[in-house]
Amino acid sequence: GHATFETICTSLPQFAEPVLLSETNNLLSHRCLMLQDKKLKITETGRATLEQYRVKCAVILAAGFGSRMLPATENSPRPMVTVNGTSFIETQIDALLRAGITDITVVRGHKAEKFDALRAKYPTVVYRENTEYTTRNNIVSGYIAREKLNRAYLLEGDVFISNPLVIRPFEYRSHYCGVAVEATDDWHFQLLNGQITGLKQGSDQPSNQYIGISFWTSGYARML
Repeated sequence: GHATFETICTSLPQFAEPVLLSETNNLLSHRCLMLQDKKLKITETGRATLEQYRVKCAVILAAGFGSRMLPATENSPRPMVTVNGTSFIETQIDALLRAGITDITVVRGHKAEKFDALRAKYPTVVYRENTEYTTRNNIVSGYIAREKLNRAYLLEGDVFISNPLVIRPFEYRSHYCGVAVEATDDWHFQLLNGQITGLKQGSDQPSNQYIGISFWTSGYARML
C-alpha cells in the first residue's frame, strides 16, 4: 500500500539521497509504486504511466565499409565480423529483443548480401539499402530510415554489446551513450553543467567517449 516519506527513510536507507527520496515519495503518492515487504514494487498504475516512455523501434547503421578493421572487412561488412563466434550486430539485435524492441531496421551497404545470413535467426528484422555508402555514410543511412526515428534507438553497427542491459525498454529523453575515459582518439562529448554542447574527435584530457548508441524522440529527430 501507500507509504509515507518517513517510512521510506526507515525501511529503505539506500533511497536517502534527497532527490531520489523526493522522486520516490512522489511516485508512491501517485500510486505508481508500492512498498511491500520493505521492497518497492511497480503498480498497474505505474506500468500504465510508463507506456508513454516505451522505446518503439531501433535503427542499426550498418552500411559503411569499415576500413579501420581491414582485412576483416574486405569480404564482410563490419557489423558481421565475429568475436568468439558472435557478430557485432547479433549482440545488438539480441539486446534489443531482450528489451522487447522488435521493430528493428538495418540500413546496409557494403557487402549487403552478407546480412541475409541473419534472416532465419531474426525473421522480423527489416533491411534498407544505402546505395551511396562509398561516398556518404551514417547521415544518409539515418535519413533513409528517418520515419523510424520516433522514440527509437540509433546504433552504429560495429558496437559489440557485451552487457545487454545498456538497451532498455523505456527511455525518458533523447541522449547519447558514452563512457568516461582518460583520453581518446575517438569521438567524445563536450559537456557544460551536465548538458552536451558539442561532439569532437580526439582528446588528451578526461572526457566522455561516444560509444555509438543514442536514443531519439521525434522532436530531436526532426531537428537532425
